[in-house]
Amino acid sequence: MKIAFFPCNNGLGHIKRSLEIAQNINRRIKIDFFTKYDLDYNFKKKKNLFIKEIRNPHKLDEFKVSSYPKWVNYLDLKKYDVIYCDTLPELVLVRKKIIIFANFFWNKIFKLNNKIFKDIDRNLSSSKIFTNYLFYHRPSMRRKKSIKIGFFGKFIRKNYLENNNILISIGTAKLENSNILIKQFKYQIKKNKNYNFYIDKKYFNYFKNMNNIFLAKHDKQMFKKISVAIIKPGFSLISECFKNGIPIFCFDNMQNAEFKHNSKILVKNKLGYKENNIAKLFNIALNSEKKIKKKLYSKYKNLKWRGEKFIINEFKK
Repeated sequence: MKIAFFPCNNGLGHIKRSLEIAQNINRRIKIDFFTKYDLDYNFKKKKNLFIKEIRNPHKLDEFKVSSYPKWVNYLDLKKYDVIYCDTLPELVLVRKKIIIFANFFWNKIFKLNNKIFKDIDRNLSSSKIFTNYLFYHRPSMRRKKSIKIGFFGKFIRKNYLENNNILISIGTAKLENSNILIKQFKYQIKKNKNYNFYIDKKYFNYFKNMNNIFLAKHDKQMFKKISVAIIKPGFSLISECFKNGIPIFCFDNMQNAEFKHNSKILVKNKLGYKENNIAKLFNIALNSEKKIKKKLYSKYKNLKWRGEKFIINEFKK
């Protein structure tokens, strides 16, 4: 069997999630993994997994242009037995039946009404769509046969952790008015000198001259150290925080509908706190009572896990 993997290239979460699945598929199955990124994850290299460079949309603006999603017309998928994608439903235009993981679709996030999206929606009826049981976007999944699954992986942290290591994540995707946020974050970091703050690589240079700043590598070793996360609420990072029992305090101002949806789900299910005033956000995240953070930790522990098994089982049929 030969499988083609197509993760969305906008942000690293889609790619990381797809790699988790690819790494757990039977070694006898050959996998071509299409991405624009030079992957540097700490995944075990497998002889049956081949990285292929591709130029599918990776900037938010590219999802809004009239030519989207014509990139699929240049694909030759005849040699593949199965097509898997993360948040790229347009692949049904060139292969009638595919396997998808998605909590949302870009045309619904940006409210795009091109005729092509009606064709995509109609063709999706033959495909299996897996989505997270809490964070799925209802407008995206309306009139589709979606299969709701748990979070990928398992809950890791056995005991609640309390220390001064704080993750600040503004994300890897385009951020509107990022200079305003960076200025606000810098002020709060200077103000809270007793804490160690871990910052994303994309924005690290804005903070590197500060004594209490460290590079956020987003690997297992880093997550083991973190006790609180102040983040832009992307689903992949939310999942990592849940998995590692890290209380979430988020902001969603100046963000697209995806992040506003995620923050709404966090608050509705009492899985985190949202505050768009950055000064207040830091105050809540750093000064909340221990029992509040421990309650979040306990909630994460009791979420549904091992959702990836449902997808991996599809490749055994």
